[in-house]
Amino acid sequence: MGSARVVRGHAAEGACAPAARIRWEEETLVGEGVLEVEIDEARLDDRLEIRPVDLQDLSHPRERHDDAALGRDRAAGLAGPRTARDERYLELVRDPHYRDDLRRGLGNDDGARGAPLPERPERGVVGIGKESCRIIDDAIARDDLAQSRRDTRGADRHRPYARDIALSSSHVRPEDLATCISCGLCLNDCPTYRVLEDEADSPRGRIQLIRTVVGSTDAPSATTVEHLEACLVCRACETACPSGVPFGRIMEGAREVLREREGRNPIARAALDTVAHPRRLAIAARFADLGARLGLARLAARLPGRLGWASSLATRAEGAPFRGVDRDGADVSLFAGCIMREAFGETGRATVRLLEREGHVVSVPEEQTCCGALHAHAGDGERARQLARHNIDAFSGTETKVVVNAAGCGAHLKAYGDVLGDDPFWAERAKAFAARVRDVSEVVKPMPARSSRPIRVVYQDACHLSHGQRIRAQPRALLRAIEGVILVDIEDAERCCGSAGIYNLTHPEVSRELQGDKVRKILAASPNVVVSGNPGCMLQIAAGLRAAGSSARVVHLARFLDDPDAVMADYP
Repeated sequence: MGSARVVRGHAAEGACAPAARIRWEEETLVGEGVLEVEIDEARLDDRLEIRPVDLQDLSHPRERHDDAALGRDRAAGLAGPRTARDERYLELVRDPHYRDDLRRGLGNDDGARGAPLPERPERGVVGIGKESCRIIDDAIARDDLAQSRRDTRGADRHRPYARDIALSSSHVRPEDLATCISCGLCLNDCPTYRVLEDEADSPRGRIQLIRTVVGSTDAPSATTVEHLEACLVCRACETACPSGVPFGRIMEGAREVLREREGRNPIARAALDTVAHPRRLAIAARFADLGARLGLARLAARLPGRLGWASSLATRAEGAPFRGVDRDGADVSLFAGCIMREAFGETGRATVRLLEREGHVVSVPEEQTCCGALHAHAGDGERARQLARHNIDAFSGTETKVVVNAAGCGAHLKAYGDVLGDDPFWAERAKAFAARVRDVSEVVKPMPARSSRPIRVVYQDACHLSHGQRIRAQPRALLRAIEGVILVDIEDAERCCGSAGIYNLTHPEVSRELQGDKVRKILAASPNVVVSGNPGCMLQIAAGLRAAGSSARVVHLARFLDDPDAVMADYP
């Protein structure tokens, strides 16, 4: 009777011949027997050339879009051609006389090149608990899957996986899963790993769990679902990853598999149904605005549990909802969004004014709808694809840029090529549409301006702007162009605030802890204004600042750029 097992080898003493005898001792013995293997070490050395990594050359082209002044299309800090660099670091040198090379022998011949090494944003490494900081390389060496401490008594024990697995679902691409090498460089950048301190709640742990889920047709266990649902999909791990693992795409596909097998969370279902229906969303936004104006939300926020937490996030709307005009002859189209359209009307109008000041004619197509990002994150892939097709149609008939002022929407719109990549009738249209999408900070140019008083500003990096779209420098350049603005940095500026779409409603405990950590770091900078590029971040941070007794304003980048003095008009 056979069994999948991991063995560890020790060279025999005094072995100096080219063919050294290796004695393998089984760590997990099933049955009896000793396996002896002969390996031609000289031949192996000839076939595999591992070049040293130059630790002084860790630059990568992901940051090349961050500062337009340095050249949008130039890879920052690269010393030579990209292809040569990729080959230098990643290529396994093949023996021309040996057809089945080592890479194919490991079952990893997907033909895909790894992504270049990332140049991560500067930040301090924050200490976690001793247990959580430890990278369990011994478990990875044994080929064990990440296992929660809650599973150690045998329940939901995960078995070793193979690099090439037969997927039971098409929602997760095998070539995407194969990019993860379980190196652990993503651990310290993962917010949920830092909070929950569990290997199964880290990016590499979740990828290993996903391999078991998609490799079987069985319903996933409750603990597996819990670990996968606890992910924020903030994509900070993508910035940290040296292998270019498309974690966001993997997680969205995995959650679609979960939804097909075990249904949707009722809270998530209600929230998603609301944002995709303009009338329902308008009613919900008006109730939230009325509750905030009458002080009802403040009273409800004192209640324990989820109701109190959800009420604490409610805030007054920015004036009337945004309603744009669909114009002929426009050279820019504006994606109005759903939450932005209903609750942040002033931000929408400020975005149009900024674009018009630079000479653009702005059109807002009437038939556009929710981008589908929240649905994709929650695993409602079919609904996300329906919304994507609807928006592509709404913006068809023109080749103008599609400007977005919500980070989450922008990241998802730019990914429409992946969302509809398997649809033969829509794939090309989706790619063409995605290529037109721009964040407002990519379109608006820094303009000399002046505020009537000094303003200390903290810029909050929205996850799907910094990690999803690689946009970091442009918003800061726009803020620095305003005379009187004092831009102050905070520790771990790119750490997720805990909003993450509807995550703060489905996982309030983790969300509250991340919110508190973000607010403490903002308060340490003593800002007058916190500027962000995403509505969810704005609501989350504003609620945390109110709870901390701070009077600091939280506004969208476009609204602040439009009129800094108006933002500060009622500031004490």
